Amino acid sequence: MISWITVVKNGLNMLVHSGEYAYFYGAKGEKLDRETLERLYTAYPTRYAGWTAEEKERLFAYCEGKIGYDCSGFVGVLTGDMSYSGAQIGHCLIKTTPRDGVAGSVLYKNGHVGIDIGYGYFLHMPAEFRTIEIGKISEYDWEKSGEHGYIDYIGASAE
Repeated sequence: MISWITVVKNGLNMLVHSGEYAYFYGAKGEKLDRETLERLYTAYPTRYAGWTAEEKERLFAYCEGKIGYDCSGFVGVLTGDMSYSGAQIGHCLIKTTPRDGVAGSVLYKNGHVGIDIGYGYFLHMPAEFRTIEIGKISEYDWEKSGEHGYIDYIGASAE
């Protein structure tokens, strides 16, 4: 088990170094070289179906040389659960509203996850051409908050 404090601390450390990371759908912490980008891009044809060759090249240029995560990969590296977003919230033992969640909790909305870092804030990897970002829980449309089974929440609070 990992402490909620470690989850939050590691997430904030990644935020400080956010320039080293890039969102790429399906990525789970790989170094994004050209071969890896091509593999991930072709592995999810419906995700990139409407993309032009120019958009693809811009995305590859943005990501190349960085460490890639999608939202569930980012949450997975912090929690130790490398499954996808729906499964990650499913692995939560206690589920509540985002407003009532505690630091270290997994935040969920259909197809997307983030991490509650306390004091009403969260971290996530939102979309292509972006990296790790911080936001206010009250300003995002999270549906659920869950205390993940891999995390020790002793001492965590909703404040």
